[in-house]
Amino acid sequence: MKKNQFPDCSFDLLHTIEGVTGGSGLVYKDNTLCILADDSNTLFTYNLGNNRLGRVRLKSSERPGQTLKKSLKPDFEAIAQAGEQYFIFGSGSAENRFNLLELDSDLTPLKRTSLKPLYTKMMETAGIHPEDFNIEGVVIHNSTAYFFNRGNGPGQKNGIVTVENPMKADSKVSGYYPVKLPDIKGFSTTFSDAILYEENFYFLATAENTESVYHDGEIIGSAIGIMDSKTFEMKDFIILTEEYKLEGLTFYYKEESTLYFLLTDDPDNNADSTTLFKLSIDTGSQR
Repeated sequence: MKKNQFPDCSFDLLHTIEGVTGGSGLVYKDNTLCILADDSNTLFTYNLGNNRLGRVRLKSSERPGQTLKKSLKPDFEAIAQAGEQYFIFGSGSAENRFNLLELDSDLTPLKRTSLKPLYTKMMETAGIHPEDFNIEGVVIHNSTAYFFNRGNGPGQKNGIVTVENPMKADSKVSGYYPVKLPDIKGFSTTFSDAILYEENFYFLATAENTESVYHDGEIIGSAIGIMDSKTFEMKDFIILTEEYKLEGLTFYYKEESTLYFLLTDDPDNNADSTTLFKLSIDTGSQR
């Protein structure tokens, strides 16, 4: 694989993780990755020290790691940490994709609820039709949740919906911020994951040859973007690959002015593996 053309950014392949059909969401903690696969009711764990894969069953009626066909898959696309708990979000792109799962600090599932009332409020407030609704990343910070909607539907509603007091009875949709992202090879890029580090959102964006939140298309490429978390001002946008559809992003560590991230792809090809990448960005030389 070619190195990224920018001297302040390095993008390298680390491992192929067998047994996981795609990484749609990531969290890193204590030398272990938590990996979401959107076509499974399993949360995978991957120890970076011994390359050992583990499985957390999210639905008792299904065996760990079971791959579900497209019409049945829960489409878990985002995982966020808030305090000592983890929250897993369905994309909302179909009627069976409204699940919210809450896990404790040991990744033990606590409860499963429906996000349909909240997602319906989000669509109404933001003016997003159901065929354009596709949550791919969620950031929870203090009392606010930021939902990153992937604009790969016919209306191209790429943007961020903010919710105060998320996952509570008094939750309130407080805003919608449309975001226009640069193209890759003439194709629109759309959000595929997002995290918060210090004052910035770091997000993945992908381009596919499709106009559907449900059907996949030819992979055109993927990029990482940096955005001010208060003003939503774009600071940088770096194309990383024209080969992989990157959908999982997590902060790894910081060394002086360089930030390190881990990323995974979701190839959408029924292969029983996902690719793990390491990305470094020198924040002292951001353009």
